[in-house]
Amino acid sequence: MASSSKSAVFLILFSLLGGISYVESRRVIRAAPGEETTGNYIVVMEKETSHSTFEHIADEVRNESMDHKIAEKVEGPVAKIIAAKMTEEAAHRLKHQLGVEYIEQEAFATMSAVSWAVDRVDQVSSVLDNQPYTPCECGNGVDVYVLDTGIRYNHCEFGGRALYPGYDPVDNYNGGNRQGGDCQGHGTHVASLAVGNVSGLARCATAYSVRVLDCNGRGPYSVIIDGLNYVAGRIRSSNRTGVISMSLGGSFSSSLDQVVTNVVSQGIPVVASAGNDRGNACSKSPASNPGAITVAGSARGDNVYFNTNAGSCVDIFAPGASVTAASHSCSTCSCLRTLSGTSMAAPLVSGGIALLLEKEPSLSPAAISNRLKQNCIKNAISYTNLPVTYRSNTNNCLLHVNTDCSDDNSTCTKTRTFTFTQMTMSTRLVTETRISNIVTTATVTVTRSTDVTRTHTVAVTERITPTVTTCPGPTPTSTPVSGFASCAEVSGPSGNYVLQTKDGPTTVYCELEKEIKGDRGFMRIANVNMSDPNTDCPDGLSLRTDGNLRTCQRDEQGKGCSSAHFNTSGFEYSKVCGRIRGYQWASPNAFYWYQRNKRLTINDLYVDGAVLTNQVNESRSHIWTFAAAIDEVGRSGAAFDCQCTNREVIIDFETPSFVGNDYFCETGSRNFFEYNTFYTADPLWDGKGCGEVSTCCDKGEWFCKDVPKTSSDIELRLCGNEERFNEDTPLDLIELYVK
Repeated sequence: MASSSKSAVFLILFSLLGGISYVESRRVIRAAPGEETTGNYIVVMEKETSHSTFEHIADEVRNESMDHKIAEKVEGPVAKIIAAKMTEEAAHRLKHQLGVEYIEQEAFATMSAVSWAVDRVDQVSSVLDNQPYTPCECGNGVDVYVLDTGIRYNHCEFGGRALYPGYDPVDNYNGGNRQGGDCQGHGTHVASLAVGNVSGLARCATAYSVRVLDCNGRGPYSVIIDGLNYVAGRIRSSNRTGVISMSLGGSFSSSLDQVVTNVVSQGIPVVASAGNDRGNACSKSPASNPGAITVAGSARGDNVYFNTNAGSCVDIFAPGASVTAASHSCSTCSCLRTLSGTSMAAPLVSGGIALLLEKEPSLSPAAISNRLKQNCIKNAISYTNLPVTYRSNTNNCLLHVNTDCSDDNSTCTKTRTFTFTQMTMSTRLVTETRISNIVTTATVTVTRSTDVTRTHTVAVTERITPTVTTCPGPTPTSTPVSGFASCAEVSGPSGNYVLQTKDGPTTVYCELEKEIKGDRGFMRIANVNMSDPNTDCPDGLSLRTDGNLRTCQRDEQGKGCSSAHFNTSGFEYSKVCGRIRGYQWASPNAFYWYQRNKRLTINDLYVDGAVLTNQVNESRSHIWTFAAAIDEVGRSGAAFDCQCTNREVIIDFETPSFVGNDYFCETGSRNFFEYNTFYTADPLWDGKGCGEVSTCCDKGEWFCKDVPKTSSDIELRLCGNEERFNEDTPLDLIELYVK
């Protein structure tokens, strides 16, 4: 925790505001000289202010504001504030309102922007050993709330563990719809340092994006207060353990610091970056808060990161110079960037706290701070680059993650059996692993009681079946979890796992928590959700935007199909499940009635909509068809309707034989269709809004199909028998699983 003395805090206030008595008498706090302000003042209520009084003050603020609007209003467990654009004279008039504690001029907070950082924190020596990172815990069951510019949720580093909590403070402030998505890049980088599969420390923890900084990396203090208030309420209602990570800061703010104090008093740890001004961390918020865990930056060789802030408010150092982690510009595992700043140091500490909370979820913020300081490497940092002013009062304490798990006395009961000829075996929480029938006839026994992935390689001369006793696991990790040949054999949370194939270890995403049509244990091969502004369309499809709706349309502008392929990583499967959602553009015709007498094959153009296929015996094989019909009024005797319509059909025909009943069909138009119209009110193939369409629409949004065993990739074809400008069925959701 920031260890600034009371006298130091008083000194800061005196220097910024002209003395404590000045603040108490006027109760209107100006921003620091030269600090850029938002034009707003934050009206801070007394803790005991009732809701009716709060609303009365809100009306008074609105009347006093220059545009008669309220910019931000927060009434919650840790904050009661109202921000509005007003003059200083208006602020002075409002300060006399019953229930107002003080009023503060609002400033901006800004970003404080295998990695050497991870390699450094798991060893004592400053000489990097390039050994795998193997902590005793992985942050399982802990939530890290990242208050930043957002997160690119589908980046490979997160493996499905980066989520939108349901509220975006910046969206609430400016009326946007980014839903926590990252449009700047800072937040994605920060989040991956906390929980990333390779860049992060807590590789089983969940990261929640609470976007408080905009696409320029700035956010009004009132928006940050709104984010803190939301997170505090969410953690309290979720009954889960959480930590708040704030790689941001600005000039000293009484209102922000007060809310941080309120959050910490509820037992929620708050991590703050010290800032990058080569100055005093005690002059910044939230770094100055005594309850926050304030993090300064170090560089390679255990030097001080040159620009780091320092002083008595710093609790701990962590790597902050030239740190490589996830980029928001793409989603692959190789999509990385290198940044420097205390913004990089803070999330490493947040990840370290998640490791502590997995083992001891009841630790208080004070106890966490003490534990970090007990475990850190003392006097490891060279202060040569640190201004002389701060050398004597800056805690010389470098973050350290313990990897010696021999004192862990946990026990395990679950038994799993593997059969293999040669194997690199990794187990989590290993108590005893015994392998016999080795070439040398020796017996290898590994006895540990740990929560860490260890790798042991043993060659055998014949097929044997060793027994491995483990605690529930394994958990997602960057270390191969060998011996598992499919996701169905894995026991643990959903996430990235490295499984064995005939071609060697391969990283896949195992969906182990979601039940699909009564079944579990799938490997996910497609997760395209275009509501995430950072998601790109699959290769072969092109982006279409209509207001806030982002979809993937045919790349082919003429008639025909555009194809996207989804890799199954060479794993054999015999079942495919998933869901696809699209929208009707103009006049799709479903199955082509005029071809009803032709002997169509799967390779022909036979439907307006989407088709899923794979390869069986080197031939294209049908999995599922998603047909889009023209409307529910019908034309030409309902020839362009779904076959399963409840209305009278003049031209009756069956689906192609290779399709059978393996299809969904729906229309988005309730009345006679219109050209050049995008029907967005009722999505296609979601099992809802079926209207006159029955059995081929109301099955629900998920499909599952048993298929001949194959390891081929799955192809999605988006088809139309007319030009794209005349008809199409753009998609905004593609989710596919195999087993």
